[in-house]
Amino acid sequence: MLKRADATRVHATAAGTGAIRRRLPRWIDHLPPCNAACPAGENIQAWLEHARAGRWRQAWQQILDDNPFPAVHGRACYHPCESQCNRAEFDATVGIHAVERLVGDLARNEKWELRGAESAGHRVLIVGAGPAGLSCAYHLARLGHAVEVYEATEEPGALG
Repeated sequence: MLKRADATRVHATAAGTGAIRRRLPRWIDHLPPCNAACPAGENIQAWLEHARAGRWRQAWQQILDDNPFPAVHGRACYHPCESQCNRAEFDATVGIHAVERLVGDLARNEKWELRGAESAGHRVLIVGAGPAGLSCAYHLARLGHAVEVYEATEEPGALG
């Protein structure tokens, strides 16, 4: 029998008894598997929590940190995040793309506007108004850069 400094007796007998019994688990935060599977790299659990709580504008703003086109992405993405949803172990996967589409449509219908950024004093030219060019322009503008986009075709969006 051993004695600890606080004068309590410690019985180290079989595995899982005695002092081991009082150990606390070490908690490690991990991102859910849907985040790793998202091709846009979105913070899915963050904006889904806002949507679940009815904070639609905050959900939209959270999505915009990673993806400037939630309404389009919610329609066009093949949503590999849903095949990795760990909620399926309990009942059913979360319809992530449907919620993202809803948030994007709500923002468009309500005419929510983006927060402006202070000017960084730089000008940037983007050649091509496809999804990559428009996303690049969006993120550069959020950093305060003056952005101009040139497109060879009549309409933006590529594949035209």
